[in-house]
Amino acid sequence: MATSAGVFLALAPAAFLVGLLVWVLLVVVTRIVSVASIAAALVVPVAVHATRGTGAVFWLSVGLAAFVIYAHRANIRRLLRGEEHRFGRRNGVTR
Repeated sequence: MATSAGVFLALAPAAFLVGLLVWVLLVVVTRIVSVASIAAALVVPVAVHATRGTGAVFWLSVGLAAFVIYAHRANIRRLLRGEEHRFGRRNGVTR
C-alpha cells in the first residue's frame, strides 16, 4: 500500500490526497486499517479519473487498486467473519 501511495503522490498528487483523506477518516471511524486501505484503493482511480481523465495514470490506478484488493483477500475474509484486528485494541480490550 505504501509503495502505491508513493507512486500516486508523484503521478497524481490530488488523487493521492483524496485517497489519504479517505484512509485517515476510515481509520479514525472504524479503527480497521485494512478497511481504510481497501477503500482508499477504490477511491484513488475515481479521483484520478476526475482530475486526469482516462489516460495511462488512470489505468495504472485501476491495476494497482485491483492488486491492493487482491493483496488484502485474507483481511477481507477476516472482515466477513468479524475477526479483523482493530487498531488500538489488543484481544478485544481497548488499551
